[in-house]
Amino acid sequence: PLVLGVALAAGFGLLHGHAHGTELPGGLAMLGMIGGTAVLHAAGLVLAQPMRQAARVAGAATAVAGLALAFV
Repeated sequence: PLVLGVALAAGFGLLHGHAHGTELPGGLAMLGMIGGTAVLHAAGLVLAQPMRQAARVAGAATAVAGLALAFV
């Protein structure tokens, strides 16, 4: 079932992208791809530092919980 679901989603995505691609003028699709990539990279850079701190806090909380469970 998982493989079938992934295949269906991939096929839908391919056909959906093709439909949008045929509607756009030639250079506009490339401009959208470049813009989307730039936005994703910028979001990654902006979110990297807070997520790093959150991962450290979560790791410390897990360690404390593990120690608490070890002595209970």
